[in-house]
Amino acid sequence: MEGQRTYAIIGGTGMEDLFPQAPMETVSTAYGEAVLYLPQGKNYYFLPRHGKEHHLPPHRINYRANIAALKKMGVVAAFGLCAVGSLREELRPGTFALISDFLDFTKSRPTTFFDGEGGQVRHLDVSEVYSEAMNASFERHWGHPLPRAVYVATEGPRFETASENRFYASIGGDLVGMTNVPEAPLALEAGIRYSCLAHIINYGTGIHQKVTIEKSQDLPRIVPTLDGVFAQKMEPMEAPFL
Repeated sequence: MEGQRTYAIIGGTGMEDLFPQAPMETVSTAYGEAVLYLPQGKNYYFLPRHGKEHHLPPHRINYRANIAALKKMGVVAAFGLCAVGSLREELRPGTFALISDFLDFTKSRPTTFFDGEGGQVRHLDVSEVYSEAMNASFERHWGHPLPRAVYVATEGPRFETASENRFYASIGGDLVGMTNVPEAPLALEAGIRYSCLAHIINYGTGIHQKVTIEKSQDLPRIVPTLDGVFAQKMEPMEAPFL
């Protein structure tokens, strides 16, 4: 089965230990090492982006090593899982949304594989960062439609202020988090199809009077749903550079 792993799940906060018994493999890349897990009987790798013990804050994650490791291992499609805050009353804590686009307010992290080293500069077409085909497949296996949402990526690890959240909402942001950039555009640069399921666990600061955490009771449904998504064959893609 290990030789047939062409997909990956990238787990976020609260979803680092989906496969507690899975053996581990360390993959070396030009950007550093990444730790992948090999769930038994599955056709995908599992990569907990914060580390299995949640020891990496968002701004210290080696996103390039993670994506480069998946590419090195032959992954053609990856589904991210992330915990987010909501900027919209109708996107309630304890529910899910599929990400359709992002706004990038990160500050210090490398965001591309093509930063000029060796004379390589490439410009990425981000018309469809998140695979709508994968989003639709997730919905079919989930059993009902999920809202699409624009993800606002902030640097972290602090939460956003009420003034920041009012601004993010005013320019079209729906959800706020700290990890999906640069993960999503790096996957696109690597030619890996990518989608992300957002687990809404709270309203952002200023949206309600108090920030409280509420987890969905449907978390156990995620892995079986992704089993269905990854049961269909997906071909490698060319990165959409202009």
